[in-house]
Amino acid sequence: MLRSGELACAVTGDLVCQTPHLRVPWTMSADLEPLRVLEEKARLFDEAQKHRWLLVLSHEPDTPAGYLEEDGRWRPEPRLA
Repeated sequence: MLRSGELACAVTGDLVCQTPHLRVPWTMSADLEPLRVLEEKARLFDEAQKHRWLLVLSHEPDTPAGYLEEDGRWRPEPRLA
């Protein structure tokens, strides 16, 4: 998590590596603790929506940075694509 005043950016690593993983039930097949992953993703998504964090998806080739809207939709940040 990077913060500067009211702005925040979270680099999601393998927790949310690509846009299909922006749904809580979607996890990596190699996760050793899938229930913990679901809890962490739900917490991350809640905070990201509530505080309007910029999320950077570590393996997303097309739209790697953006915001998670309140309805759960991904809104890419075009200046960073």
